[in-house]
Amino acid sequence: MSYEGYVQVLCENGHYHTLDAYDMIVSDSIDWQMYRGYGSDEARKPWACFCGKDMVWVNQVDETNCESVGYVELEVKTEARLCTCDDCGNKHVKEQMTYKIPQGRGEDPRA
Repeated sequence: MSYEGYVQVLCENGHYHTLDAYDMIVSDSIDWQMYRGYGSDEARKPWACFCGKDMVWVNQVDETNCESVGYVELEVKTEARLCTCDDCGNKHVKEQMTYKIPQGRGEDPRA
């Protein structure tokens, strides 16, 4: 039987990302200590947050039997801020939603 799942990830600012579990296998082989600073896009840490902060919390979620084993419900820190375009009336995200970083669950990918 194969493994199916994904990884919940939060950056230092609390921005939420998900990665396929198989992407995380590649991530586990990365020396995270090498990626302390950010320069050009080419020098950017793999799966770095759009805000430029390090990823500080990672949690594996097992979806093999469609049960979401290990899933952590995250607590919202700040709601997303939206604005409405005067020209077309569409709503756009001005500031992304952030979440509180859980204590005692997940792991620090830099460790």
